[in-house]
Amino acid sequence: MPSRLPRNGDAAPAVAPTIGERAMTGFFAHDRPDGPLWRRRDVALAVVGRTGFFVVVWWALSRDLASAWLVAPIAVAAALLVSLRVAPPGPTGLSLLGLARFVPFFLWQSLRGGVDVVVRALHPRLPIRPGFVDYTANLPPGPAVAWFAVTVSLLPGSLAARVDEQRFVVHVLDTAQPVPAMLARVEARVRAVFANAGPAGTPVPVASER
Repeated sequence: MPSRLPRNGDAAPAVAPTIGERAMTGFFAHDRPDGPLWRRRDVALAVVGRTGFFVVVWWALSRDLASAWLVAPIAVAAALLVSLRVAPPGPTGLSLLGLARFVPFFLWQSLRGGVDVVVRALHPRLPIRPGFVDYTANLPPGPAVAWFAVTVSLLPGSLAARVDEQRFVVHVLDTAQPVPAMLARVEARVRAVFANAGPAGTPVPVASER
C-alpha cells in the first residue's frame, strides 16, 4: 500500500545523515540553534579561508627562515583543526575596523616576541623561566575564542596549551614577565575584531601563574 502523503502541519520525514556527515559531526559537534554543525559549503569555505590565513601568518613570521617551512604543514594543520573545533563555521561578527587594527598589532608583537626569544636563546645564562599561566578571558563565544587561542600560540614565546571555553592555560618562556597584561592586550584586540559578534561569555577576566 502506498504511504500516505504528508498533510499541512505534518512533520517532515527525517533524512538520515551520510557516513561523512556523521563522522565529521562527531568531531566538530557544537551546540548551535540552526541544527547540526556539519554543512559542506560552510566547512569547505572555512577550511580554505582559514588555511590561507594561517599560511600568510606563518610566512610573515618566518619568511627568512627556510627551515621553518619544514614544519609549516604541521603548524598550519594544527592551527586549522583547533580553530574548527573551538570556532565551528558560521557567522563570525567580524569588524573590518577591528581587523585592520589587529594586523599591525599582531605583526609588531610577533617582531618584539621574536627578538626577545632570540636574545634569550643567545644569552650565556639563558634567562628563561618556563611555566604555565592560567587566564580567563571575556570574549564572545565561538570564533573569538579560537582567534585568541591561535593568536597566543602564534606569538613567539607563548602557546595556548589548553582551552576550556573562556579558560586558557598558556605556556610561556618566562613567568617573571607581565604575561597577564600581555594576554589582556591580545584579548582587547581580539574583542575589537569581533565587535559585532554579540555579548561576551564570562563576566570578568582573571589571570594567575602556576
